[in-house]
Amino acid sequence: MELTGTLAETHWESHRPAILGAAYRILGFEAEAEACLSAAWQRRSRTQDLKSAKASASAAKRSSRKVTSSRVHASGVADDRMSGRVP
Repeated sequence: MELTGTLAETHWESHRPAILGAAYRILGFEAEAEACLSAAWQRRSRTQDLKSAKASASAAKRSSRKVTSSRVHASGVADDRMSGRVP
């Protein structure tokens, strides 16, 4: 389940009390439990940002390949070069 933006924040906040309770029981201190949840949210946000950046880069790469490919086929020049029929 991939959640982004406000939906992810809403999902996180709805489960936060249960996660905080578990962290408190494990760590024994409320401040440490809060810090743990804060660190987890920050890691999740960085991971999501990285995934978004990779997806954007991948889409841009695919788009530039399509443009280059259509130009190559339109000119017919690269087709000859690829087949080894270059003078």
